[in-house]
Amino acid sequence: MTNDLIPAPTIDVQSYTDPAESFQAEAVWAANKAYAKEQNDFEGLLVSFTGWILQRRKTTELVRSALPGPGAYFGNQYQDGDESVTKLCDFGFSKMQFFRRCKELEVDPDVFYSYLDECIEQTKQPSLYGMLRFSGAGSSLGHPGEVRCPHCSGKGWVKK
Repeated sequence: MTNDLIPAPTIDVQSYTDPAESFQAEAVWAANKAYAKEQNDFEGLLVSFTGWILQRRKTTELVRSALPGPGAYFGNQYQDGDESVTKLCDFGFSKMQFFRRCKELEVDPDVFYSYLDECIEQTKQPSLYGMLRFSGAGSSLGHPGEVRCPHCSGKGWVKK
């Protein structure tokens, strides 16, 4: 399902095969998004937001495919690991950042475009966490400084 207001051919994310290049293109989309927001250009913001999200998804897919599978030895406090093993820090991501990016990949493209349609109908600015809330994928991201309450069947949050 494509959106009529945002032509898909103008957003090309499939041509990137290197995570570094994809990450740079993601930064360009983010800058375009910030500029459109500053200029109060709603249509430009929608196009930039769509390109930014699609580029983030592509970058995450590329990084995920470049990471080693289970069994790779990263080392511990007593022994150094294999220097040739690719780690998340080599791409500039923390574990939390990459976990959240993987949550974005769980969002179905049809749900993403439905979220954009809702933003257009309500004339509200789209956001990354708004998209995650809309899709239901953001519910398991957790709250900083809080843990799941064991007495509430994991539905409540309590302070640490």
